[in-house]
Amino acid sequence: MAVKRGPDRRVTKTRRTIRRAFAKLSAEKSVDDITILELAREADINRKTFYNHYSGIYAVVEEIEDEVCSQLGRLLEGFHQEQLVDNTEEIFRQLTQVINGYMDLYGSLILDNQRLISKMAVMLAERTRPALVERYQLAEPAADLMLSYCLGGIYHLYRDWYLAGRVRSPEEISRLVGVLCRQGIQGVLSHPGDWT
Repeated sequence: MAVKRGPDRRVTKTRRTIRRAFAKLSAEKSVDDITILELAREADINRKTFYNHYSGIYAVVEEIEDEVCSQLGRLLEGFHQEQLVDNTEEIFRQLTQVINGYMDLYGSLILDNQRLISKMAVMLAERTRPALVERYQLAEPAADLMLSYCLGGIYHLYRDWYLAGRVRSPEEISRLVGVLCRQGIQGVLSHPGDWT
């Protein structure tokens, strides 16, 4: 009987090196402007080694997207359906930790990647919609409008937070996102000092 082995450590190390080099370059320029040769030089590998691991630049991007979405999926699975509408602060605390970790490496890629943002929004909406429909007796179109509004606001709040240098703590951002999602503008108006 064959023993099942994990991924080769050399492969894992090389892929990690390529992704770190990609993160550095994507912080300096658009993904469209990064060449394989430039990425290989930054990773201190040759082009052939790069192609042994990835078919191109966008294969690296896709792997990062898949990893982010996989982590988001695991996070959402850790909550029961009713918690998705009752325990928003804890959900956003954990979501902020995930996003903050990826922003350290892939900030501009995360913020400007509409495909990734759309994937994440769909995951959040699909997991949250049934809870909203059940809890508040909403029709699905009403729940979809509510989710669209909230998810658009969440994206822009995280984006602004990142672009402003993440001055507020992740815990503070999590709390504020939770307030906005559960209480909307009224939540802001009832505690204006929290928003300055």
